Amino acid sequence: MTINPVYATMLGDNRFNDRLGDNSEKSYENRMVNLTSIRDRLLSIDVAEFKEKDILNFEIFKRLINNELEGLGYRTYRVPISKLSGFYLQFPRLARIVPGKTKRLTPL
Repeated sequence: MTINPVYATMLGDNRFNDRLGDNSEKSYENRMVNLTSIRDRLLSIDVAEFKEKDILNFEIFKRLINNELEGLGYRTYRVPISKLSGFYLQFPRLARIVPGKTKRLTPL
């Protein structure tokens, strides 16, 4: 939830209402490192003893991780600002998504 605080708020987790996501180059590099570590750990798991439904869940999770890694590999976050996509397109929606009060209010 800390990676995407606005999404956390949309799901009802109000612990991060005072934050926006980190869209820095370093943030994306860290995400790739973490996802690579998860993928490597997944590949080391022997699913032979898993139940059929657990194997399906495992394969779906592995595919999600691989897809996310592949997408990050294209480095689309480096694309210049455009009217079609970008984190800044969420700003107008913030007024509807984020409650007006948070537990941590800091003066400007």
